[in-house]
Amino acid sequence: MPGQIWRAFPCEGGRWVIEWRIPEGKQLGFSVIDPLNPGAPVTEAAVDGIDWWSSLAGAGGNCFFVHGYRNADIPEPTDLMAFDMRSGEMKWVLPGYRFEGISEQKALLVGKKDGGGISVFECNELTGAPSAAPAGNRVNPAADWLEAYRYNSGEEYYDFLARFLEKNAGVSPVGAIEYLDYADKMVFSFYLYENNGLVQYVAVLDRFRKVEYLEAVERDLEKEGKGGLVLRGGVIYFIKNKNNFVGINLAV
Repeated sequence: MPGQIWRAFPCEGGRWVIEWRIPEGKQLGFSVIDPLNPGAPVTEAAVDGIDWWSSLAGAGGNCFFVHGYRNADIPEPTDLMAFDMRSGEMKWVLPGYRFEGISEQKALLVGKKDGGGISVFECNELTGAPSAAPAGNRVNPAADWLEAYRYNSGEEYYDFLARFLEKNAGVSPVGAIEYLDYADKMVFSFYLYENNGLVQYVAVLDRFRKVEYLEAVERDLEKEGKGGLVLRGGVIYFIKNKNNFVGINLAV
């Protein structure tokens, strides 16, 4: 990506929306990619005039959605923007609303703050027109991706995972360990202290406990990250060195 990846969000059809930033000059960008289709074009969003504090909120079938913040000191979204996934053009802005999710019927759900909390409405994804009446409670459809479970020191299974990595990968993790498995593969994200700094690693082991992948994905960290292993369609995705979006096929 052109800058540091702040967030990667899975979309329909195997696509992803990547939020990236270049701190120098406070440049913000969004890219829509199809990592399993190398011939697919990359869509770059038209973000001229979009504030640096704006952030990726979610995605639907045709658009992805960005929260705007009128006051950078208050971490609460004030506006919702939609961008076309194919052209990158901004489709609409909905002041006073925020992204709430996608309904079981794949309708966009938006929320508006009122005296009693947040009222949720269905919204036309292409026009940004919310329904006249609240939508009520709608359960989001099951996602086609899975985030790794995070184990912190002292929690059940943490010591077991730490000993497993020490015995089979020759490392002694510090801090949180993320773990998930697929078919006969086991995937870990963990931290090591190296040269007085914190380094994040990703490891993939097979059912014979043989290490198939072991690499540092982030160095010189001040603290642990919020996680980042996402399993989708047999591929494990993660961010490496802040600006590389990596996928490893676990099905082979």
